[in-house]
This record gives sequence, structure tokens and C-alpha cells, in this order.
Amino acid sequence: MPSTLDPVLAIAHRTPRTAADCQRLADSGAAVFEIDLQFMAGVPVVSHFLPPWRGMPLVRHDGWRFTLRPRISAEEDMAAVLDRIPAGCAVLVDLKTEDVLHAKTLVELLLATGRPPAGWYVSGKDAGALAVVAAAGYRTWLSVSTRPEFVGALDGLLPPGLDAITVRHTYLDEATVGRLRRHQPRVIAWTVDKLYRAEELADLGVAGITSDNPAVHRFVASR
Repeated sequence: MPSTLDPVLAIAHRTPRTAADCQRLADSGAAVFEIDLQFMAGVPVVSHFLPPWRGMPLVRHDGWRFTLRPRISAEEDMAAVLDRIPAGCAVLVDLKTEDVLHAKTLVELLLATGRPPAGWYVSGKDAGALAVVAAAGYRTWLSVSTRPEFVGALDGLLPPGLDAITVRHTYLDEATVGRLRRHQPRVIAWTVDKLYRAEELADLGVAGITSDNPAVHRFVASR
């Protein structure tokens, strides 16, 4: 099991829209850049916009921003986003689909980039989709966001072959991190923007911290 002295991954929650801003985040300590990948009419698109409820697929939101448009200018092809991520940084693809066929398409996209598997992480909620990605040699993280998912993870109800689990940070404390690490040694915390909270989580032994705050990246990189 990793110790609390092992290096902690500093993960940029959102990949900026310019190469200069990406480089500034890398300079602050971010080692991994996250991109949210979803499929719109079968086309893979990098976007944070998602329906607020399954029954309202036409309404999409990113925080308090809403749209009825099928695609907006902020939603990009993956290749365009990858072009601005600094060399030497890894990419976390957060797969916003539970379709195994989409996972197969993602594997084809990853292979086509020429970037080796060591330069990628793939997170998602669906065990079947993650299994497809893992079978191709890529590291996978199970995303845990709801209370039932969290209780299942505490009880060890995890798919085999995971590199890590990535968990909403508000669920994490000394007791729950300890229980989770008995089943999966690598626990990633998201999304942590308060420096004091990042310090607490690092002391608890998490393997990575996702944040929008450069100060958190600097702290994590200094561990």
C-alpha cells in the first residue's frame, strides 16, 4: 500500500482553452490534465456540458451555464485539446458514457494519437467500459460520485484491474480513506479548491488531487 510520503498527482480539473494557459498550469505543478469526453450523435466531443437529468437530454449545463444548442463553440474535438497540453504531462479522459461501443471508439482514438499508454488515465462510472479500456493497456479509474456508489466502494464492490478510484472529496476522511485503501490502494480526490483541504487529504494518503486552483497544484507538486 502506498505511504503518505509517496508522490501525489496534481490533476487540472479543466484543460484551459489556450496553450499558454495550459503551460501556466503545468508550471504551477499540474502533472495531469483532465478532459471530459462525451459522445454527441455518435461523435466524440470534449465538453463539460451534460443534461441535469436523464429525462431532459436537450437541456445541458456546465455549473450554472445552460444551453439548448446541440453543440457550442466551447465543445471541441479531442485532437484540438491534446495539441495544447504541454509535453511531459499526462491526460485524464473522464468518459461520460456507459456505452461499451463508445469505450471501443475511445481506445481507437487513444491509439491513433501515438501517445503511449503511460501518458493516459481513463476514468468513468461503467465497469464494462473501463474493462474495454484496461484490456487495451490503459490505466483506469472508477469514478465514485453518489452515496450508493461510495458505500459500495467502502464495501469493496469494485471491478478488477483498476489503477485507482476517484472519489468526491467530501466523502473522504481518515476512516473512509483507510477503508477504501484496503480495497484499492490508490484513491484520487476531486474537486478540491481549498488549500487547507488539499493539505488534509494529502496527509490522509490520497494518491492524487483534482483541482481548479493553481495554488493547490503548487502544494501537491511540492509533496
